[in-house]
Amino acid sequence: MDIEFVDNLAKSIEKMVNDGHAINEAKSGIVCDYKRFSIICKIKNDIAGVLQAYTAYAEIHVEDIFVNSHFRRKGIGRKLMDKLEGHFFKIKDITI
Repeated sequence: MDIEFVDNLAKSIEKMVNDGHAINEAKSGIVCDYKRFSIICKIKNDIAGVLQAYTAYAEIHVEDIFVNSHFRRKGIGRKLMDKLEGHFFKIKDITI
């Protein structure tokens, strides 16, 4: 057995993993519904902050929150999270 840490997964292995998940999900009736999205906060046409996330299964995964240095310490990150929660609050069975 050989176990290794890699920085980038080969496309062929990534395809094998994704195809394997899709087959397993179809057999068990699980719906992944993977979708990436971003929330952008603008102040007077300047990008103040960006939240990057994705949904998978019944979960929301926040990958990154960026706040431009000119707008830090003004609650922009909190406002981005509030927007995220407000958007998904109406959807049942979503984990934030």
